[in-house]
Amino acid sequence: MLALTGLVMLLHGWLIGGLALGEARVDPALPAPTVQVRTVMNEAPVPPAPIAATAVPTPAPKPVRRVQTAAAVAPVAPAPTALAEPVETSASAIDAALVVAVAASNPPPTLNLDVSDLPVYRTQMPPPATLRYDLRRGFISGSGELIWRLAGKHYELRLEGRAAGLNLLTQTSQGELDDAGIAPQRYTDQRLRGGVQAANFQRDRGKITYSGPRTEFPLPVGAQDRLSWMIQLGAVVSAEPQRAIPGGKVMFFVSGARGDADVWTFRYVAAESVETNAGPVSAVKFTRDPRKAYDTLVEVWLDPARHHVPVRAKLSAPPNGDALELVLREVSPP
Repeated sequence: MLALTGLVMLLHGWLIGGLALGEARVDPALPAPTVQVRTVMNEAPVPPAPIAATAVPTPAPKPVRRVQTAAAVAPVAPAPTALAEPVETSASAIDAALVVAVAASNPPPTLNLDVSDLPVYRTQMPPPATLRYDLRRGFISGSGELIWRLAGKHYELRLEGRAAGLNLLTQTSQGELDDAGIAPQRYTDQRLRGGVQAANFQRDRGKITYSGPRTEFPLPVGAQDRLSWMIQLGAVVSAEPQRAIPGGKVMFFVSGARGDADVWTFRYVAAESVETNAGPVSAVKFTRDPRKAYDTLVEVWLDPARHHVPVRAKLSAPPNGDALELVLREVSPP
């Protein structure tokens, strides 16, 4: 009888001390957290977790017991915070379907960039031409073709990259020429096994919109897309050769096709010789350094003898992505 009485008292003390192994112990002097749970969640009190079957009757509720019962309730995770603004990233880093799904459930984010002070440059456009490149990306080698067309004030620009009989990428840019040079109206980007993404430069409304995400950006004068900058940069340097000296730089507001846009600053590096299949070419090198994580590092060599068209371009996507490199093979008329 004494043994049975001792066992009952031992189980009674275990139930008061904690409902399960590993629960947090609560100081009886502290306020009961059950009130905080009901206030934050604005819900009816959560019933206590079921207690395993036992031969000992459940004791009457006590203050300490109520604290332990609340602790036994699994904490409810807070609702996920909506994305404040889109982050720039490489095309391979985010699945396009996820971008669309997130954008559909969130209002367009605001832009925390000051684009009002961006400079506007004089430009001198190159004549229409087809530029053919050797393409390399890691162990993959292929060919690239950049087609530049002009018809009055209207321009068309198209870049295709191929390897092993496959189209790795197709980018297009269409629009007009204005006092600031190239003025894109629509930019499209399609990658291997991916759908076409587009950026629309709505000049009548003063903003850039996208085919997928609901993101919107203001449209400053001189804004470029991720293809048109290849011609615009050379056109600026042709008209303002003082940009290609130590300390020289050129700044554009550049938009991709996936709800991404930022200020790109190209800084002059040096005059360098570029080895091509047709022999060495004396070029001027500019770089665009990343401003934040996952930005694209851009290196471009412009050929002064050919209206500063890119004789070599190298785009590296951090952290460890293979760089996409184009080296000019030949230039032909349209």
